[in-house]
Amino acid sequence: MMSPPTVNHIDLLVVDSESKDYRKLSIEALEAELVWHHADDGHQALQIASGKHVSLWFSNMQLADMSGIELLRLIKSVRPAVPFYLVSNHYSADEERKARAAGAAGYLSKPADHTWFEICRTTLARIKVRAGPSRRVNASRVS
Repeated sequence: MMSPPTVNHIDLLVVDSESKDYRKLSIEALEAELVWHHADDGHQALQIASGKHVSLWFSNMQLADMSGIELLRLIKSVRPAVPFYLVSNHYSADEERKARAAGAAGYLSKPADHTWFEICRTTLARIKVRAGPSRRVNASRVS
């Protein structure tokens, strides 16, 4: 049996029609040498992720073609351990309960800021520990 390939970079995928809302986060991610991807809707996200090892997801709760929870369920059916954060334009306790019940790693409300990048760093550190020596990801660049 072949061992899984070593991950040499970390792919981050943001799914939201409002890419401008993530400008600060994208700059910090690129400075940390994360591979930044953006999709406007769920189907585009699935196309982008096809053949890639996306390590971290952020998706708006409301997408043009499906809900963020539907996208979360599609991704988790294939990669159950991948961290997937659901994002809302405005905080809602009801949406937060739904996001957590669906298995989201967390529920965030805009605006995206440095705190989100800290969440990325913490999540990527956990991925690094879980990866072990044979699948070590280079999360040290994020610190």
